[in-house]
Amino acid sequence: MLKEFKQNKMFYIVITILGLCIFTASYALSLSFINKGNHGDAQDDSVLAESKQTSFIKESGVIVTKDTKLEFLVRYANCLDYIKADNKIDESIKVEKEKLLGLNEKQLEEIFKKFGYNLEKFTKVEAVFVKDVAGYNYSPDSYFIGIKDDNMVIYKKEKDESIRVVEGKIINLKREDNSNITLKDIEDKGNLLKSLYYGDKDYQFSNIQDAVEYGQSLCST
Repeated sequence: MLKEFKQNKMFYIVITILGLCIFTASYALSLSFINKGNHGDAQDDSVLAESKQTSFIKESGVIVTKDTKLEFLVRYANCLDYIKADNKIDESIKVEKEKLLGLNEKQLEEIFKKFGYNLEKFTKVEAVFVKDVAGYNYSPDSYFIGIKDDNMVIYKKEKDESIRVVEGKIINLKREDNSNITLKDIEDKGNLLKSLYYGDKDYQFSNIQDAVEYGQSLCST
């Protein structure tokens, strides 16, 4: 038995070495596929990153041209409308458009943020700037006089700080046709229009009826 083992010893050694070689080759081959897969993912990530960068450049590549429309709006916390900025609402910004030609998004933002405006939309056809104004802080669960769609209305401020219109038509007592109070009835009364947008403690009430009656009195004088 021992004699046979010694005679076959070389055979077992060869078999063992051959098995190790096969295992090593298989392991190396597996690693090559794994690495190949990882490199493929990295390549995909690289392509995705390049694609995103290209998209960003296209967005940021927009510049002001002679056809770009510039619009300035004011967004009051006590109103659901965007208000076009003018001397009755906010200090008008006199823009020499010729000096803005060729400017990009970042450059525009730097210029007009000094006036409190943020650039909210910038395309080849328009640049829209918006100024946010907090205004008077009405109490939660109260009613107040305000403006919506060019009409005097009554808002309610909810407990979550949101606002909604609860009375969309306030009758102008000076008219026989029972038409509602509009901006035309307000805009020539000093700072009344701006104060309605901004808010005032005198415009706050605990019920709708008192708010309506006070709103009517503002336009009856």
